[in-house]
Amino acid sequence: MDTDDIRPFILLAVVFLIITGLGFIFKADLTETEAEFSDWFSSCFSSGLMDSVSRAVDIAGGIPVVTGLSVLMMLFPRTRFIGTVCLLVSVIAWAADSFLLKPIVERPRPYDHFEVDVVSNWSHYSYVSGHAVATSAFAAALYAYSRKMSLVFFGYSAFVCFMRVYSLSHYLSDVVMGAVFGVCFALILATAAERFSLRFWKRVRPAEGS
Repeated sequence: MDTDDIRPFILLAVVFLIITGLGFIFKADLTETEAEFSDWFSSCFSSGLMDSVSRAVDIAGGIPVVTGLSVLMMLFPRTRFIGTVCLLVSVIAWAADSFLLKPIVERPRPYDHFEVDVVSNWSHYSYVSGHAVATSAFAAALYAYSRKMSLVFFGYSAFVCFMRVYSLSHYLSDVVMGAVFGVCFALILATAAERFSLRFWKRVRPAEGS
């Protein structure tokens, strides 16, 4: 294994450590300030319709949507590779957040801060937003295939982040850093996957012609 093979893993580790370190800073120094902003933000847009939309986003707006879209892309030969990449980077980034980052930082959610009874289908911890990670990773990975479609899904990711802050599921820094986390993971992993694919086919094609 040469340096190029391990470089993506080193970069991923660095990104993870930086995001984790910032999480402890946000948790210690900004929670009260962000809680006031979250309360104001949620009250500004409060309505029955917004509550219904936020519940739908909570249930299916993150990893279920990007997984479904990735699998759909994998059904067609033209988009099979990019669909596979989108699925891998989104799921890996989301899992790294859900099973490593959140349990390490242990930042309570805003609705716990306000002691609001909210039924959530996801982790008890807030930092970073898994919805933001999954949707931004998907959008960033898609950029290599179609810039226009990527921009559409970055817009969708922004909408999801908006709804997660509105529902008091996340602080603003949770969704911002979640988006940064997802994009960084996607760019690093997608580049590594493309490099591996090119090396693989360079080895396979001569063998096919022999």
